[in-house]
Amino acid sequence: MGLAANSPARGAHSPFPALRNQLEVNVMGAVAVTQAFLPLLRKAQGRLINIGSDSGLLSQPFVGAYCASKFALEALTDAWRQELRPWGIQVSIIEPGNIQTPIWEKSSAAAQQLLEGMPRRAHELYGPAIEAVRKATAKLAASGIPPAAVARAVIHALTAKRPKTRYRVGMDATLIALLARYVPDRLRDTLVARFLGLP
Repeated sequence: MGLAANSPARGAHSPFPALRNQLEVNVMGAVAVTQAFLPLLRKAQGRLINIGSDSGLLSQPFVGAYCASKFALEALTDAWRQELRPWGIQVSIIEPGNIQTPIWEKSSAAAQQLLEGMPRRAHELYGPAIEAVRKATAKLAASGIPPAAVARAVIHALTAKRPKTRYRVGMDATLIALLARYVPDRLRDTLVARFLGLP
């Protein structure tokens, strides 16, 4: 599960600027770059590859802003794949699970800063749950697979005669996709809560 380290935002209590920033970077940024290069993609019958996340398949507590941005990227990828088909443009999305990158340390520091700025009432309501998520995240940070696994998926999407529409990278990404597709919502919520050790 590529959980909480992906974003320091606090779920339903995310500061509005933090939500806006996630959407600007992960969604609007992708749209801007795609639109800028679309004439060249059409001319060369190029390929479009988005970097998603398993967080775009299954939402988790306290990282709603990040998950929303990655769910949006999934939707855009599906739409673009259909819209760009007449020009022979292949569109794929890479859906990594837990990967060893500096995002873990960066997000941990940002989360600490947000925690320090939380009102006392928010600490009373969510303190134990946030601490449980932080502990689960620390374990995940130590168990990620190398970034080279994502690079291999990107290379395949760029060079394969018939690239996949989706590349799930890591066993956790595959597991999350199965949970999202086949497990009923409330049971899934319970499984996620147990995994995170939520009170």
